[in-house]
Amino acid sequence: MTEQKTRRRLRGLGLGKELGQKLALVLLALLGQKLALVLLALLGRKLALVLLALALLAQKPLTATLASLNPQTPDQMRTLRLSRFGGGSGGDSPEPNVEAVAVPESEDGGDSMVVPQANAPMAATPVTPKTQVFDPALSLASSSPSAFVAGSSGLTPEQVRARRLARFGAGGGSSGPKVKVPRRGSGQGTGVEHSTPASRRNDGDVQGSPSPSRLGLSPAGANATPLEVWKARVVNKWLHPSPPVSEDGPVDVDAAVAQATLGRGHPKDPETPWGKPASGRTPLHFLVSVYGRAQRMAASTTIAAHPGRPEFLAEVKSLCVSYVLLLLEHADSFPQSRESKASGPAGLVPFLLGVSPGMPLPPGLLPAMLAEIETWASERAAAFAAPLFEALWAGVSKLRFEDSEAGLYVRALGALVESKTLARVLAEHPLFLGKGTAIETKAGSLVESSTLLGPFFSLSPLDSRSFVAVTFGPSPAQSLGLLTTRRSGEVGGTWPSSRDEVERTRALVAARHEALVAQLHEVVDKVVRAGPEAREAFLSWIGLVLSSNTARLHSQRASPMATASEGFFFNLACVMVALCKPFVSKGKAKFGLIYPQYLLVTDRVDVSSDTKMAASSRETEAWIDVRNRTAQEQFEIVRTRQANEAALRAAAAGGGASSSATSGASGASGTAEAHVRVPTKFKFVTEMFFLTLRTLYFGPMQTVVRYRQVRSSTHRLMSEMQAMNEGGQRASDAMDRVERMMDAAMGLRLSLETLVLDRRILNEFMQLYAFTAAWLLERADPDGVGVPLAGVPEAFGMLPEHIVDDVATLWHFVLQVEPAALASVSLDLCISFMMTLIGNPVLVKNPYLRAKFVSVMAETLAQEHSVGLAEFESNAVAREWMAIILVDFYVDIEVTGSHTQFYDKFSVRHDIATIVMRMWESSHFRGALGEVPAKYPESFTRFVNMLLNDATFTLDESLTRLAQIRELEVQREDGQGWSALSGEGRAAAEAREGELRSAVRSYMVLANESVKVLALLAQDIHAPLVAPALADHLATVLNSVMASLVGPHCLELKIARPEQVSFDPRALLSDVASVYAALAGEEAFRRAVVRDERSFSLSVFDKMLKVGSRNSLVTSVQLAVLAELRQQLEASSAESSALDELLDDVPDEFLDPLMATLMRDPVILPSSRVSVDRSTITRHLLSDESDPFNRQPLTLDQVIPDEALKARIEAWIAARVSAGKEEVG
Repeated sequence: MTEQKTRRRLRGLGLGKELGQKLALVLLALLGQKLALVLLALLGRKLALVLLALALLAQKPLTATLASLNPQTPDQMRTLRLSRFGGGSGGDSPEPNVEAVAVPESEDGGDSMVVPQANAPMAATPVTPKTQVFDPALSLASSSPSAFVAGSSGLTPEQVRARRLARFGAGGGSSGPKVKVPRRGSGQGTGVEHSTPASRRNDGDVQGSPSPSRLGLSPAGANATPLEVWKARVVNKWLHPSPPVSEDGPVDVDAAVAQATLGRGHPKDPETPWGKPASGRTPLHFLVSVYGRAQRMAASTTIAAHPGRPEFLAEVKSLCVSYVLLLLEHADSFPQSRESKASGPAGLVPFLLGVSPGMPLPPGLLPAMLAEIETWASERAAAFAAPLFEALWAGVSKLRFEDSEAGLYVRALGALVESKTLARVLAEHPLFLGKGTAIETKAGSLVESSTLLGPFFSLSPLDSRSFVAVTFGPSPAQSLGLLTTRRSGEVGGTWPSSRDEVERTRALVAARHEALVAQLHEVVDKVVRAGPEAREAFLSWIGLVLSSNTARLHSQRASPMATASEGFFFNLACVMVALCKPFVSKGKAKFGLIYPQYLLVTDRVDVSSDTKMAASSRETEAWIDVRNRTAQEQFEIVRTRQANEAALRAAAAGGGASSSATSGASGASGTAEAHVRVPTKFKFVTEMFFLTLRTLYFGPMQTVVRYRQVRSSTHRLMSEMQAMNEGGQRASDAMDRVERMMDAAMGLRLSLETLVLDRRILNEFMQLYAFTAAWLLERADPDGVGVPLAGVPEAFGMLPEHIVDDVATLWHFVLQVEPAALASVSLDLCISFMMTLIGNPVLVKNPYLRAKFVSVMAETLAQEHSVGLAEFESNAVAREWMAIILVDFYVDIEVTGSHTQFYDKFSVRHDIATIVMRMWESSHFRGALGEVPAKYPESFTRFVNMLLNDATFTLDESLTRLAQIRELEVQREDGQGWSALSGEGRAAAEAREGELRSAVRSYMVLANESVKVLALLAQDIHAPLVAPALADHLATVLNSVMASLVGPHCLELKIARPEQVSFDPRALLSDVASVYAALAGEEAFRRAVVRDERSFSLSVFDKMLKVGSRNSLVTSVQLAVLAELRQQLEASSAESSALDELLDDVPDEFLDPLMATLMRDPVILPSSRVSVDRSTITRHLLSDESDPFNRQPLTLDQVIPDEALKARIEAWIAARVSAGKEEVG
């Protein structure tokens, strides 16, 4: 039975609203709920009014009766009923075990009232006839939050008297009967300790109850001060529509807040004791609102000018904090909806998010709550925070990056872990490492969804079709202007309609992602700083993530259930990189804190199946076995060895072996552990460094590979659409299919570009990898030797290859998409690292990894980049070793061990040729290249031979296909013949032409570069180029190119649009002519040119001079040199022809078995015992170091000069020449 029912009953009897409410209050106060309703039902309206008037007149004057119609507080209302009229029933006091303790109501020894004591014996204190028992709610409203938790008011007599003075305005003075309330600690109280922090308790306050000084009480009585009047007005305003507080005396803030809190329940909750609150408002809403009002008022400058007001507002905020925590901890003890009671601490989540049904928390409230929680025991904090974390996890699991509330959940989590206590609770929560399914199955997707942090890191624009649709519209390709037709109903609205708008939208998305990553970093940073246990839990979670996602490395199309999402790993990598910033920024000073042994002994990262830098699996296992002894075993081994060495030294010196041995052993302990022991526990810097590199390997590095694939797909689709447009298929079903594929590919590409092209992200990644490169360089070359290194340090050789590979991958990618990101790193260290790896094959077993750095070097030296040649010129290692490093690697890449090595080498040599051409612009590097033949003659000879081989092959492939393209073009120009072909025949011919053009373009680029490098080298290097091993080969290549470009069949190479296949015959002929001119003064070169009877002819040479002069392909100086060379070649040709006639019919034993030419310097091959000419075997060994007759290993220094055969050949030549002279004579 409730007050509302009583009021409705009165209105049903015909009483007005105002009178009915007043009558209900009076009847309830006088008779109690049940008796009042019975009276109204039995007697009717008029008789009830008569009895009411008589009752009021019998008790006190009419003025007092009228005043009682609007009591100040519910406590006073109950006091009137209990102390004056003796009303009430057992239903008004629901707690049965409450002892009545007599308290005098007035100072003059009048009527007494009773304060309840929980859990006390019922007969502990005799009750006088005029003493009644308070309702427990009154005791609750009179006590502090902690006393409410304890179930006892715990008041001292002084505090009871102070409360009575504050509530009822009694006069001051100290006379009156003693209060019959037992003191705390007397054995009759509860003895429950108060949990309020000591910093918030004043001296003299009793735990569990506010003191007069804390509450702002004053013994002024009715003579209220202006401050007390202001307090009452503030409280009346804030606590509305609760009963107003009197302004004629001190204000009990604690009681007022408790009263209002208990009076603001859910509107549908029948247990709400006081009035119906505003719709949807709960006690938590009220407390948050009061705190916000107090906070705003305290910020006012006028408040600070009035003494006492700031303190009062601070106390109000303090009480609100206590009651909020109390309400969340003991939600079922407060009058509110069942849903609110069931939610418990999780009811704070809507307030943390600032969304309905909650409200934004005012500034300062949450920090104050967290400060209070810091004083709690860990068990209590865990019980409070666990539901909060679970609610946030459950809520964010339903959201995606594009949802507006996603960031609110991350921000709420970050706000909670500002408390170290709650950060530890988060890390210790069972959900932090996932449910049993995730851990047992090692499924990456389950680890992502089932662990506490997983859903927060899953918020990403990557791998989200809904994100693409929401952000860029249903047709991203149309927005970029890539489609030829607009499909109705698919494009329009508010989506980006141009490339510029797409870029602006992508920038906005990138900014939002940056804010999300910053919040995630803040969360993780707080967790790892919360203590060693929390830090260990986070590192264990990273290890779980990595171990459950190995499928990302082995299959490009792994099952979605097997791995975590792309966005999850990208976010995690960004956060991990941010965590590494403190030691990355310190550079070399932190190298000593990173132990490479970590990857071999830790259980967080499994690299056992990874390819190592320079060690086999067996070598790795042996190295681990030696260093994986226990610390004690290692110490004893080293100590014994050093003790024996010390004893031997002492004996040799004549001293006592025993004493020396002892001293040696004792002095070895520090050194032994420092140089041998592998720790089982590593510093946080070591763990973070390697776990971050591993996370980048699993995440962003794979994303970069995927982005390149998607970009290639979009380029291919664009080419297909262009071909369809040109072929008249613009409105066909095939075009529609390709356009839909383009939409899907472009949407994926835009989502990837949002992150992988973000300059800020690339900059941070590049800083970490620059630090990694510097650390690797110190591990590989601790003494700064540079090139060459005698061996590889074990600690470097056992490292996973992917670490170095990722450095190259990111560096190359940044150079292609955002070279400005290199401005924030030290390129000098990176260049030294690159030179050291390329120039020391012992450090890297994989030649393709060295080739990757060559590609990075070529990209770095590209003209269009802001960084380039100057950085290499200023690097000490590059200045000394760059030329020979490139020359050697050009040769080394010939053999890689792969079945595709023949074609792989061309890509690498293309990069080296690009670098050499760029180096030629530097006077220093040009001079360094010119010194290579003198310092490293064998390397230079092999390099030029490979260069000539490449030029021969690529030119032959290119020119052959050019002739085939010409045939197809002639066929198409013949209208009658072309129209005679069927549609399929014409399509096949066009497809064939496309294939030929693509192949020519690839080969022609390499051919042009090979000839260009020869032309550059010939400017400064003469004799080495025409050495016996190279002269004939060089002359053959030059003559062949010249004959193809200006010979009788040159018109067969004339095709339409030659620039599309990189065929520039004039530039190519200019380079060939410049080589002829540069080497014209070398007799060996002239002889070699005329010996090439297959390609050389004076008529072709004359045509080259004519074309070169007419098209200004050579300078006037070169033209004069070439004219003189033409005369010399004519003379040499005549002499050679005459000698050939004399030396005709060469005996077989004098012929080279490989070239079928007359041997001039025969040598014997040691394994096959075959005699060949030295020039022939030299040229063969430049490409293949084996005996050409039995494939046994062979080097040039192993061949044996065949002196006897040489003597016979020389004698035969002399005889033939002599005979020829006699004939002429």
